[in-house]
Parts: sequence; C-alpha cells; structure tokens
Amino acid sequence: MSKCHFRSRARLLAAGTVFIALIAAGIYLQPGFSTPSPRQTGDAGMVSFLTPLLKGSRGSVAAALITPRGVQYALWDSDYNRQYEIASLTKTMTSSLLMEAFRRGEATAQTRVGDLIPEISGPAQDITLEQLASHRSGLPPLASSLRQKIRMISQIILRENFWEYDEKSVIEMVNNTRLAAPASFDYSNTGYALLGLALSRAAHQPFNALLQTRVFAQAKMANTVVAEALTPDTPKFHHGWAVSGFAEAPWIQRAFTPAAGVRSTIVDMAHYAQALLAGNLAGSAAMPPHFATDDADSRVGYAWFTTRIRGRDITWHDGESSGFASAIAFDPQQQSAVVILSDTAWPVIGPAIRLLLTQTSAKTETHHELD
Repeated sequence: MSKCHFRSRARLLAAGTVFIALIAAGIYLQPGFSTPSPRQTGDAGMVSFLTPLLKGSRGSVAAALITPRGVQYALWDSDYNRQYEIASLTKTMTSSLLMEAFRRGEATAQTRVGDLIPEISGPAQDITLEQLASHRSGLPPLASSLRQKIRMISQIILRENFWEYDEKSVIEMVNNTRLAAPASFDYSNTGYALLGLALSRAAHQPFNALLQTRVFAQAKMANTVVAEALTPDTPKFHHGWAVSGFAEAPWIQRAFTPAAGVRSTIVDMAHYAQALLAGNLAGSAAMPPHFATDDADSRVGYAWFTTRIRGRDITWHDGESSGFASAIAFDPQQQSAVVILSDTAWPVIGPAIRLLLTQTSAKTETHHELD
C-alpha cells in the first residue's frame, strides 16, 4: 500500500471518528423529552390530541388540519403570522416548479442536466430531471469534499449557518463526485440543489423568482419567503432551538435553497395544502408515487413519499433544520391534510400522520353510524 493511499485512508478514518464522536456527544447531551409551550390557543380538540405527542418540541408549534369542511388550527406560543423554517418541505415546492416547467414546455422528465447546465461534466451530464426529483440520480446526500465536511462539522459545533455554497460550488461538487452505479434511491440535498439550478436555467429566471411567481403567488402564500443573507430580522421570525435547548443560527441556504431554503407560516402552509388538494398547483401532479425507495412500505414520486399506513395511502414529506422541524401529510382519498411547524429540531411527522389518521377514522366511523 502506498504512503499516499495510507494517508488518504487515515484522514478518512480520522474524519469518520470525529463525526461519530460528535453524534454520540450530541445524543448524550440531549436533555430528554419536553413539551411545547403551555400558552395554547386554537381548536381545543387538536391541542388536546397533539400536546402529548409533541414531546421534544420545546417552544413554539403551529398545526393545521385541512379537510373539505375548512381549516382548523392549534397554536402553542405562536400566532398565524409567525414564520418557521420549513426545511425540506421546500423540495416539494421545487418539484412543483418541475411540473410547471413540463407544462410550459421548458423541459421534460428526460431532459439531461448537461443540456441545461453545460458546466456539468462527466457522467453527471446524463442525469435526468426525473432522476433528480425522485432521488435516483446517484448523487449522495451532500456531495462535499473531506475538507468541506470537516468545516461543516466545526460550524455545526459552533451553531453557525454552514450553507456557504454558491452555484459554482454546487457545480464543482457534482463534477467531483463519483456517482453511485447503478443509480438507486438515495435521498440527496445535492440533487435538489442541482435540480433547482437546472430549472432556473430552463426558465431563464432566478430560482427565487420562480418560487415567488409559480408557487407562492399561485397558492396565496403572502407571508412565505426565501431566507436570504440580507433578509432583516422581524418580529415574525425568531431563531429556532436544538432539542438540547441551545439557540441555533437561522439557515441561509444560498444555492441549496431548492432543497431547504423557505420560511413560511401555518396559514400559508394550509393554503399550500389546499392548493395541492384542489389541483390548483402544478405540484399536485408530482405527488403520485412511481418509484421504490429504501423502505419496502414507501414509494416516491417527485419529492413526495407515499406510505401505506393502516390501510390508507398517506402522501407526506417532513423537514428538519438546525433549529426547526416541519411536516405535511395528505390523505388524498379523504381530501384531507395536516401541517405541523415547530421551532425545535425534533421530528413532527409522527404526530402529523397520527392526527390525519385519527380524523380519517372518525369520519369513517360517522359514515358507518349513518349507514
């Protein structure tokens, strides 16, 4: 074995050891379960049902239940205008832009990345937009170099925003990455950053402008924004929290905005859910599942996952940033949805799906009684 190869393996092992140690320390420092704020408003039934399920959510939480009868809200130390980082729920909006690009003739599912971004070289040129949208591109979750990974870990320790990558950086990441072959499901933030760049090139517009005109405006999301470096602090948005109780820096995603860069309110996310249920956004066509995932019970469409739960096909996505968590879940057959936004980085997809299934069960029981 050459000295160069030995040093390379040693660096990788050292980085891996540091990463595992940090994860272990993080788990050790978690203070255990907590409950959301006792300052509760909104629908009493929802508050009662969700409060014991929101263990780990330390502060502000907002939830919405969307049914054909309308929208019900539950709030814990929140209000209808408070913004949360929705993290990876942003991917579902990027998939909506993809479907809109298909509708406008700007691209097709089989359009190659290299046709839209000529700076991409090597095997990545042949990745299709469909493969990016369904996490089957062969790109890893984050195609960063060893040096970038080490810097990212240090910034996580310091609770700083670690998304420093511009478009040039994303292109370099992709060009320097060895693609998995054959390409199978692998959830990829890099893939969605590349997809967003491709859609921007196809439309000849900045990605943020596409979000504003083709998603936010169409879904009546008046208080939804892309987090940018120059976005001023406002009473509407406060930093989030780690489960350990430490304040976390807001995420400014830059070129990774298509993966996780949006902030929204519970009212706007309810509008988003209603628009998808009604077919008023191109993104409705992105929701049906088409491809296998690494979970035998789940399939993926364009961003959206569908899982068979208690005999129901539940379509969903969740998100988590350093200081926030989010979830959106649909029961398409019942035309119902649940959204939960939290200012603590503790998953909320479980409570969202449980509330959705409970509502479905209650509706079914009512129908049986009428019969």
